Amino acid sequence: MTRKRRTMTWALATAGVAAVAGLVWLTYTFISVAKLQLEAEERLQLTILVCEAIGDDLEANGYTRWPRSWDELADSPPREWRQYRWPDDVDKIHRFVVVDFAADLDAAAATTPATFAAV
Repeated sequence: MTRKRRTMTWALATAGVAAVAGLVWLTYTFISVAKLQLEAEERLQLTILVCEAIGDDLEANGYTRWPRSWDELADSPPREWRQYRWPDDVDKIHRFVVVDFAADLDAAAATTPATFAAV
């Protein structure tokens, strides 16, 4: 084998290995991003589910007090999103959603959209 041919073989082999490595990296990146997007969507939908339960609790109490625990929220009417069922799966849901049960309704009512932090 001539030197030129050997150099060409090594160049093609190197290019092939780089192409396969690039394809593996792109596939891994695509799967990772898709997984993160699905998880973010799941958290968003569970947050909406919990906000609806909080709204039901506030309405049931005449908007006079904020719920104090997950147990109080569990008394809200049943809801469902994908594999999650409220209130049956409240133990699973509260791993994804954080609620400030020490929140003060008067303080929350005094906030503006710019100063409102979160539920």
